[in-house]
Amino acid sequence: VKGSFGSASYPMAAESSSNSLRFESLCGVLELTVTGYETVSSINIKDKTSGSLCGQYSMDGGKLVPYGDIHYDNVTLNCMKSGGVKLSPSGEKFYIVLPARTYSDGLVITISIVSGRSMTIDSPTSRTITAGEVLCTPTIEFKVDPTQIYSYHFDNLTYGSDPVAEKQGF
Repeated sequence: VKGSFGSASYPMAAESSSNSLRFESLCGVLELTVTGYETVSSINIKDKTSGSLCGQYSMDGGKLVPYGDIHYDNVTLNCMKSGGVKLSPSGEKFYIVLPARTYSDGLVITISIVSGRSMTIDSPTSRTITAGEVLCTPTIEFKVDPTQIYSYHFDNLTYGSDPVAEKQGF
């Protein structure tokens, strides 16, 4: 649907021997509902088995297959293009596109806020992302360790930066 995901972030494929194409989803969507009062700058999802979540892929029989040297075991949703996403007590929904497969060891979810603090959730439960479907997780209440001053994640250091204007990211 127009405006729902960025360009090339929700791949689909079609094969046909005629001029009629029927596109099929290659990925699924992880839906996170987060409650709180902070402003989210990014959400990072990491595969605990270090499997590829993004990179170079080919298609084999309607499934994505990693190939080549460029692969990452994590993917980051950048919320700073809109100035961040303000949380509310009723919750805000975030949608992250992931390759369809079973994540047997679970996922690690890191939610960062504009102040530079973050919350990391180790989700050891096996999760299956099914192509063309949305997997909803239980609601997450955003909390940080009160002793945490600043969390250094790659996305915190780069988002908001503008090297031409000599403005550093937070």
